Amino acid sequence: MYLGAKESDGSFTKVFLFNKKEKEEILIAAKRAKLLNDSGILRLKLFSGEGYSYSKEKFTQINFDTMLINDTMKTDIRTYKKPLEFWLSDDRAKDKKQMLITDFLMSIFPIISLFFVATIGVVHARHGKSQVYLFLFLGVILYYGATVGLQNSLGYYTIPTVLFTWLTLTYFMYRRTILSRF
Repeated sequence: MYLGAKESDGSFTKVFLFNKKEKEEILIAAKRAKLLNDSGILRLKLFSGEGYSYSKEKFTQINFDTMLINDTMKTDIRTYKKPLEFWLSDDRAKDKKQMLITDFLMSIFPIISLFFVATIGVVHARHGKSQVYLFLFLGVILYYGATVGLQNSLGYYTIPTVLFTWLTLTYFMYRRTILSRF
């Protein structure tokens, strides 16, 4: 999809759409298009254009004043009145379990990494500035890897395991490097 420019009324100019299927390719060009959202179902209304469809067997062309393209994705809208209803429903339970574990551990990462940040920030302030980014990167990768890697085997026990292990490791790093010097 190529959109030329967005107009003040929300429409787009110089619109080109391309769709390649296994045995057929479709190209549609329009002077103007408007994106319509009808209760979560997206539609694209095209104005003044032409469409081409070609395959090995045939080539077809159409000219149009107005064309409406409907979204072919299936929508399965579920409504929840309260957040607790979402988390307690059995719908996509495995995905929600992984989402809860990952999101919770990633959201508390800045707080429980204070010892880690102090360790690499204070010790390497003058001498190893280039290594600070390496240690930060490795720390984030290690934490995220433990978060994602332990979910299948430990389930919800991943949260306290990663939390206390990370706090313990970073505190001992802090104690060995900072408290021993200052």
